[in-house]
Amino acid sequence: MLETKLSPVISRLFRYAPLKGLDRFGGDKNLYISGFARSGNSWISYLFAYCLNIPCYDLDGDGTSYTREREGLRKYLSGDNAHRKSQRFDRVLKTHAVPSILPLSNEDSVIYIVRDGRDVITSYYFHIMKQWMLSNELKRRIIIRIFNSIFPQKIRLGLIAQILGYEWSRETCQVIDQGWPFVRYEDMKTDVFGTIQRVMNQIDPETWDPEVASNAIKIFSFGNMQKEARKFAHDSHSTRKGIVGDWYNHFSPSIHRSFIKRYGFALEHFDYVTDTKEYQKRMNLK
Repeated sequence: MLETKLSPVISRLFRYAPLKGLDRFGGDKNLYISGFARSGNSWISYLFAYCLNIPCYDLDGDGTSYTREREGLRKYLSGDNAHRKSQRFDRVLKTHAVPSILPLSNEDSVIYIVRDGRDVITSYYFHIMKQWMLSNELKRRIIIRIFNSIFPQKIRLGLIAQILGYEWSRETCQVIDQGWPFVRYEDMKTDVFGTIQRVMNQIDPETWDPEVASNAIKIFSFGNMQKEARKFAHDSHSTRKGIVGDWYNHFSPSIHRSFIKRYGFALEHFDYVTDTKEYQKRMNLK
């Protein structure tokens, strides 16, 4: 199939190799927060790092530095806050690597973040369009301009949906098959406090504090993160709203039918609705 043959090539072009910062972190007692890109990994990593009062590092970057947009959050993510510090974990390591390739010890834990693949694709598509047009790399700007000049948006989105949809379904199904614990992004959006409480009671109940969780939710809200980002980067455009169901505004009927035909089984693994009419009803869409 076309997506099977092209997927590795496209993925290397659009996605960064994970675990670049692995050699910077030794020891055990790591909480890995893993997931496909554009699934809310950063936001969720920040929330749990603050609740556990331990440092948060990006395992796919150099490990310790922050982008300009995230510099204002550093003070909350150093593990030096006034509230109780976790004795169960030493650090949160955020990564887009699948759990099966992580160097796990018996004292490490993994939370895999899964998001509706249709929203992942939609977010990924607009991220690529915006970031590559503004990239400092001439090669990327040339590639995206050629891509845009050859294909209209409907076809561009359809191509991205098929290629990255294959990768998304392959990775998320591996998580199900291998029995890794997961948290749905949508559950974090609809009941962030309740979802944090449920996960904290599973991984470190002694550190759970409802007041700390409430503070974390305020600090890492979209509005506050965007405000902090603009203090350090006036041209910031990397803080995304992460709208649930945004795919519905961009997937044409033909793109959706094709996506469901190929990857609907992966969506159903995580209880996502694949029937458009049922989805409309549940989301109160017209």
